Amino acid sequence: MAHPYNKIYLSDAMENLADAFDIAASVYKYQLDYFLKLFIISGIAVQFEIGNPKYVSGKSGAELVADVVSKTNASKVIIPKPIYKEPTEEYWTGWVLAYYQWSTNKRFKDIQNIITMEELKAKYHPYHEMDEEKIVDFIDMKRDDSDTVRRLQAYRKALGLSQS
Repeated sequence: MAHPYNKIYLSDAMENLADAFDIAASVYKYQLDYFLKLFIISGIAVQFEIGNPKYVSGKSGAELVADVVSKTNASKVIIPKPIYKEPTEEYWTGWVLAYYQWSTNKRFKDIQNIITMEELKAKYHPYHEMDEEKIVDFIDMKRDDSDTVRRLQAYRKALGLSQS
């Protein structure tokens, strides 16, 4: 499978989206699903998906969130002072989301239909100790399950059958 951008940008992309998710949650007090929606609406998600170096590597997580907030008028822009702290569950969620998007070349818009960010964050234990490919496999399994459910629903409706 072709990746959307060169692997040399991947660690920057993962770190920046991880920081962005952490800042969105801790500074702006956004729910992760809400921030992902803003990220998509702002148009920055598409730029991230295609590997625009300005977004995957050229901005910090704080600048990424500021751009999203500014483009969507979601709230006043807050630039936090950089401090080191232990990675949070929100940080990990952004980290693996960036990896999953790069690994599968899926749009963020499509990923949010497979798994919510709250569901993904809930997988922090035990997945944060594992290789990122394990969470890719988990999300892909969820996707396959949801595809099967949608096909079954379509067949049922086409036959005029109720769910009961």
